[in-house]
Amino acid sequence: MARESVSGAGAASPYWGSADSFRLLAENAQDFIFRFRVQPDPGFDYVSPASMSMFGYTPAELYSDPSLILAIVGEEYLAETADFGHDPRLTEPRDVRVHRKDGSVTWIEQRLTPVFEGDHLMAVEGIARDISERKRAESAMAHQALHDALTELPNRNLLLDRLSQALARAERQHLDVVAVLMIDLDRFKLVNDTLGHPAGDDLLVAVARRLKEALRPGDTVARLGGDEFVVIAEAVSSTAHARLLAERLAALVAGTYPVAGTEVFTSASIGVALGRAGDTSEALLSDADAAMYLAKERGRGRVELFLPDLRTLAETRLAAESALRAAVEREEFALAFQPVVDLEVGCVIGAEALIRWQPEGKATIAPGEFVALAEETGLIVPIGTWVLGEACAQLRAWKDAFPRVPLMMSVNLSARQLTPDLLDTLTKLLAVNSLDPDDLTLEITESVLMRDTDGALESLLGLKALGVQLAIDDFGTGYSSLSYLKRFPIDVLKVDRGFVNGLGTDDDDTAIIAGILAMARGLRVDVVAEGVERQEQLHVLRVLNCPFAQGFHF
Repeated sequence: MARESVSGAGAASPYWGSADSFRLLAENAQDFIFRFRVQPDPGFDYVSPASMSMFGYTPAELYSDPSLILAIVGEEYLAETADFGHDPRLTEPRDVRVHRKDGSVTWIEQRLTPVFEGDHLMAVEGIARDISERKRAESAMAHQALHDALTELPNRNLLLDRLSQALARAERQHLDVVAVLMIDLDRFKLVNDTLGHPAGDDLLVAVARRLKEALRPGDTVARLGGDEFVVIAEAVSSTAHARLLAERLAALVAGTYPVAGTEVFTSASIGVALGRAGDTSEALLSDADAAMYLAKERGRGRVELFLPDLRTLAETRLAAESALRAAVEREEFALAFQPVVDLEVGCVIGAEALIRWQPEGKATIAPGEFVALAEETGLIVPIGTWVLGEACAQLRAWKDAFPRVPLMMSVNLSARQLTPDLLDTLTKLLAVNSLDPDDLTLEITESVLMRDTDGALESLLGLKALGVQLAIDDFGTGYSSLSYLKRFPIDVLKVDRGFVNGLGTDDDDTAIIAGILAMARGLRVDVVAEGVERQEQLHVLRVLNCPFAQGFHF
């Protein structure tokens, strides 16, 4: 038999009329609670007052006109759920796109319970929760995963996808070649060093705007990172045509830009590679990159086409690999430490270990200039082991110096380090330095998790069994699904500086971080905001009740 339901106050419903406690709960709930009769006469048996705030319809309207359900969820959705019958999918939580009375669209999470008489579906009881804020945050994060946070241009992930599509289109439709233009700003580092990184960022945004406005319909401009941009030009008829396009872009980029209260001149070195049937996206990017370096070597502010003899660039990279191998043998590395601050009490609770390469007699090299090469060659494994050892030793020294202060250490992990040997290494290091496992936090990026989810899960479960803390670094920038947060044993989310940068000036960034914090609280994980550099960023984080932060501001 169908179980009884409670009617809303002042609404003419026969259900749950005597269940005062339920009626009080339902009619004060923010969630929408309902019972919809499937047969014999479809219609609502019960509607909670939240229908007004969620959909714009009063309970009386829904009782009097059962067809309004079609206006809210649509015929397609109703037909789909009606076909479920005894299918267990009917009871699973489901995100549903719905229409409000005023015509606007919102999102709800719906949970349904079927009511049967024998084998006949008589009614559906359910509860719906407004998840529009979550959906907006997810949409913003999905956009961020495929776009550069600073310039809003496509990032490498989206670039590779579009280049693959362009090559496939050219081959399938027997079109002209696809040109890849690698664009690198000349002397950009000088702008950063003399005027500061914010000025450099302003210059990048201005250049991105010029490139975007100059594109032909159907072409793509993306930012790879740093001061490198890539343009994909389709329907290029010849080498001469490709050079003409590149020279036109070089002329548009070259010029002065208002930055940091002054006029800054920049130009661009452009390398061009032509893609034909059988070429791969990565190979084309590599060829265009080699041509761009030739343009820089020949005086900057010019265009060069890829030629096979540019493979000498590979020899340069081989030399860099040899130097890095020698650095590993000689331990030419040092650690810098960035404090992690508890924003509620304002005290340092630990630090993140950041590696630097210090070649003998040369300037210190930042990780961004050699970590990728270390990843490619596998040298990241011995380098990572050295970092773990030094970081644990430093933490032990701090604990001895400040025995009453609970301190922790964060260390970045590469995907290549997620091997069975890592557990043995950590066990020995913790024992040698008399550290508790939860004194150590290991940071991994979203891309590491998604590259081999099963392998990553096995490795992380092993690390978690050891007792160390696990953190997702640069959270929100990976090309991934939020579902991994339920699957993996994560303790901390480290919000990427790209989101933190706009706090105090960009409402979208504030909304994204608020969404991340709400999600983290629900999942019972901590949050660390990275890249805090200004007081207004810190103020917003405290207003949002972000628990921890790090950055040059501290």
